[in-house]
Amino acid sequence: MGMSFLEELITSSEGIEAIIVDSRAAPGGHWNDAYSFVRLHQPAITYGLNSRTLGSGGADLASKAQILQHFELGLKDLVATGRVKFFPQCKYLGDGRVVSLLDESLEFEVKFRKKLVDATCTETHVPATKKPNYKVSGGVNLIPINGLSSISSPWSHYLVIGGGKTGIDAVLFLLDHGVNQDKISWVVPNDAWFWNRYGISWDDANLPEMVGVMMDAISDDNANTCFDTLKNLEDANILMRLDKNIVPTRYRAATVSHEEIKKLKQVQNIIRKGRIESIEPGKLIFQSGEEMLIDPQTLHIDCSANSTLFAPGKKVFDGKTINVQFILLPPPSMSANIIALMELKFPEDEEKKNSVCTVLTAPQMPQDFFTNWHVNELTNNASIGALGFRYQRQRRSFGMYHVGIFGLIKLLYNVSTRQEAVGKKVEFLMEKKPKAL
Repeated sequence: MGMSFLEELITSSEGIEAIIVDSRAAPGGHWNDAYSFVRLHQPAITYGLNSRTLGSGGADLASKAQILQHFELGLKDLVATGRVKFFPQCKYLGDGRVVSLLDESLEFEVKFRKKLVDATCTETHVPATKKPNYKVSGGVNLIPINGLSSISSPWSHYLVIGGGKTGIDAVLFLLDHGVNQDKISWVVPNDAWFWNRYGISWDDANLPEMVGVMMDAISDDNANTCFDTLKNLEDANILMRLDKNIVPTRYRAATVSHEEIKKLKQVQNIIRKGRIESIEPGKLIFQSGEEMLIDPQTLHIDCSANSTLFAPGKKVFDGKTINVQFILLPPPSMSANIIALMELKFPEDEEKKNSVCTVLTAPQMPQDFFTNWHVNELTNNASIGALGFRYQRQRRSFGMYHVGIFGLIKLLYNVSTRQEAVGKKVEFLMEKKPKAL
C-alpha cells in the first residue's frame, strides 16, 4: 500500500518530496517473500499502481514476477522525478534515524518537513517469514510452502497445514504436478467462506447485474441470520465454501474459482480436528489434546500463517504521522489513493480527513463480512462527498475506471434502488451475536 500512497502523493502534487525506507532490497512488500508460484487471488485489472497496467487484462491473475516488475518499474519512474529517494535494506529507528541492515555502522539522519508515513500497519505475513504457530520436534520434516517448488526427490506423503488461501495453493500445486491425491492430507482447522473470483467482473455486461444480485441476496427478508445471508450469497454464485455440508467459522475474503474447488475435492483425507499444538515424528497433537498417527516419512508443508491478522487499527491521520491502512475493501490501492488525496486536499484539517478515512479491520469471522460492508459504504460515500466522483473514474485501481458509461448508469441505478434496504439489513446483522452464524 505504501507504493500506491506515494505514487498518488507525487503524481497529484507539485514539489512534494519523499524518502522511502524499506527493509527489503526491492519494492513489492511481501511479494518478495512469497512462494515462487503464487499469483494474485483477484483479477490484476485493478491491482497495484495507477500508472501502469498489470497482467493481460480481464480475469488474468498476475504472477509473482509480473507483480514485482510492476512495482519495480513504478519505483523507477518515481525516482526519475527527482523527488523520491529509495533506501533499500534499511530500518527506521525513530527520531529521524535510519540504519542499514547490511552495515550497522552506516546510519542516516532524515529530517522530514511534513509527515512521517507508516505503511507497515498492514504488513502481510507469509510462512517464509513467520514461524509456525505450533511446536515442531526434531526429526520432523517441515518446510514453508516456498519449499515446494524446490523439492528434488519424492516423499511418501504430503501433509498441508492450513485451510486458508495459502493452504489451497499448496494443495493445488501438488495436484497440478500430478501427485496422487491419496498421498495428500490436508489439515483444515476451520472451514471458511471464499469469494467466487469470477462472480463479479469489471465489465458492462456483468458488473451492474451481479452487484444487483448481491445486494438482493443480502437484503432478502427471509434471511435473518448471518449464515442465512451468506448462504444466499452462495446461492447467488458470489460466495463459495469447500464443503456445503459444513458451516464455515472463518471468513478472510480469500478468493477461489469453481474449477479450483472441484480440484480440491479430489483430496479425500481432509483433517478437521482444530489447530495443531505440536508435531512429533509420526504424530500430530492437536490443541484439543487429540492425537493422530501419520507416516514418519511425511513432508509437512506449513501454510498456517494468518497473513491478514494485523495489529489493531490506528487513526489514519495522527498529528505528524499518516498510518496507511485499509479504509475500503480490496484492492488495497483504493484505500491508499484516498488517504493520499485527502492529505493533499485537506492538509491541515485532521478531523475532516479522519471523518472520511474510517479504518476497515481485515475480516476473520463470518460476521465481519457485514461490518466490512458497512465501513466500506461509509468510507466510499464520504470520500465521494469530499473528493467528488471523478477521481474513481480516473484511476485503474477503482472498478469505475473499467466500466463504460451505459454500464455505469445501470450500476448506479441498481445500487441506488437497493442501498437503503441493504444498509438496514447489514446494521441488523451487525448486532447479531456470533452464535447466530
